[in-house]
Amino acid sequence: MSNLYNRKLEQFQAKLQQNLDLADEEIDRLTQYLQSVKLEIIDTSDQIHRYETQYIQNKQEKSGFQLKMISKKNASLAKMEAEHQNSVVELRKDHIKKMNSLREDFDKSMTDINSQGENVNDKELQQYDLEIKRLEAKINRTSTRISGISSENVDDDGDQTSDQLNDEEATYLKHSLDLQKQKIKYLQGNIKQRDSERLEALQEAKDQLNHAVSTLESLEAQYLAKMNNYKESLENMDKQYHKSISNLEKGQQKTIIQVKKKLVKYNQRISELRKNIKKTEESQQRKISEMTEKRNNFIAQYTQIANKTIEMPNTEETHEVERQLDNLKVLLTQKETELDSARAENQNLKREIGRINHENKMAKRRAALGLQ
Repeated sequence: MSNLYNRKLEQFQAKLQQNLDLADEEIDRLTQYLQSVKLEIIDTSDQIHRYETQYIQNKQEKSGFQLKMISKKNASLAKMEAEHQNSVVELRKDHIKKMNSLREDFDKSMTDINSQGENVNDKELQQYDLEIKRLEAKINRTSTRISGISSENVDDDGDQTSDQLNDEEATYLKHSLDLQKQKIKYLQGNIKQRDSERLEALQEAKDQLNHAVSTLESLEAQYLAKMNNYKESLENMDKQYHKSISNLEKGQQKTIIQVKKKLVKYNQRISELRKNIKKTEESQQRKISEMTEKRNNFIAQYTQIANKTIEMPNTEETHEVERQLDNLKVLLTQKETELDSARAENQNLKREIGRINHENKMAKRRAALGLQ
């Protein structure tokens, strides 16, 4: 009976030791997994911290870049506007100066032309008037003489020589009168030509002044058109800049939202991992406590059984039974050896199965949490 109890106790002890070994290995695997999860939590926390730091830095850099670009653009616009205003003022001053100079030149030219023309014309007209008066007086005297000669010819027809002389003198006087009239016409034509030339000079000066004014107006219109185009280009650049800033802000907002979603997701994963780790630790602690309690109970039972003494009757049958028992012990030893070998193989198989089950379980958990 003692050997039977011993074998049962050994079987129970072997089974208990096997379960304890498997439990210890499972505890080691879970401990390693716990350490790896803690390391992943630390890495994830560091990554989240880096994301937060990078987000803050990007936000500050973006804000500083926007302020810098806005201030730079405002400074450029103010400078360009000041230059434009200065250019317009200078152009207007130059335009007014040129117009005043042209007007002064024109007025001076007109004054000179008028004064010179009036002086020349007055002198020439005075000379012409004197010459005309002199010629008219001479013509009148000649006409009077001709009339006197004619009347004398009518009164005295008998004197042939006197008539001939008077005819020659009359012819000379008529010729002289015609010459004086031609001279008067020439002088009058000269006066008209001078007046026409003066009018042409005045008209040419007026045309030049109008051309200069139109040229200045055209230049001013071209400059204003150029400035308007430049202003329109600046406005388009400003609109494009604000549009690009808006698109950049939208892109940054999307990135921020995605980072925040990832952060929330990581926090949820960390919370789930902590809960699972806590549950696993509690479960393993319970299992260890239960197995320790069972082991203590079995050890106590084994101690009680080992301390018991069984009295056997000393008879021949008993000796025969003992011989048979010795043979059976040899057979039992062989079987126990085979059993130990099978147990060792079974132990290795169970360890491998436990390891594979643990890896599959952890892989499913990591897949459910979205971890690599």
